[in-house]
Amino acid sequence: MFELGVKFCGNCNPVINSKEILAKLTGLLPECKFTVPGANMAALLILSGCVTDCATRPDFNVDTIVVAGLSVDLVPCPEEQIPDLVAKKLVTGPLRELGEKYKVTECQIHRDLDAI
Repeated sequence: MFELGVKFCGNCNPVINSKEILAKLTGLLPECKFTVPGANMAALLILSGCVTDCATRPDFNVDTIVVAGLSVDLVPCPEEQIPDLVAKKLVTGPLRELGEKYKVTECQIHRDLDAI
């Protein structure tokens, strides 16, 4: 089981439903435990409800994926595609072992981004 830290913003002005995105990610990656950030996490997911991206960052040296409003790592993305894009980024990066299981490659991510 892979442990993924999740940090939310205060959701004062959200344009996305961060909790729904996390729920969909949980379904897409059943091998992962989404939890508060800690020393044993394989990666960190920041879920900011808007582009202001005010969520504070815990001081851990791990790969981080940032969802800020309708973007993932500064790339615009429709809300309904955010969970899939985050999952693909995880399995081609810090959770590469899962990428082999799901047959996801970095090339697929770039094709998906080009289609958005």
